[in-house]
Amino acid sequence: MSGATSSLTIIGATNFPERLDEALVRPGRLNKVVRIGRPDGPATVGILRQHLGRDLADLDLGPVASICAGATGSQIAGWAKGARATARAAGRPMTHADLGAQVAPAETRDAQEVWANKDVMGLRRLGSTAVCTLETPTLDPFGGSHFGANHPDMTHSSGS
Repeated sequence: MSGATSSLTIIGATNFPERLDEALVRPGRLNKVVRIGRPDGPATVGILRQHLGRDLADLDLGPVASICAGATGSQIAGWAKGARATARAAGRPMTHADLGAQVAPAETRDAQEVWANKDVMGLRRLGSTAVCTLETPTLDPFGGSHFGANHPDMTHSSGS
């Protein structure tokens, strides 16, 4: 705001505040800085809830939010929208698996490519895939544990 009685407010947004010209951000210009960080766990749950609407109303989104750590609000909203689109395309209600496939999709690259790019999420997905292949219990992002698809017991237990 340019003065106490001014009715004009200018708001600017950038992902690179360090690149702003000093003349632009000096006192009397765009000098008030409000930093908006990435959403924490509760904020992530709130964003998911907002975009899921009535879908998955009884699902505890806390475990999903922990997987989403470091994501932007728009990425989180996109995952919810993608899960809804998958369910609609299949002509059925959304399931937790639809959301899980958006938040932590299956890794399609080979291990060398993921390792070369130092892609932490890719390594997590590869690790999950390897665990399933070895048929040992793996963590379900929704709070349970399960065995690989070919495991003879095919058991599911709550907790991890």
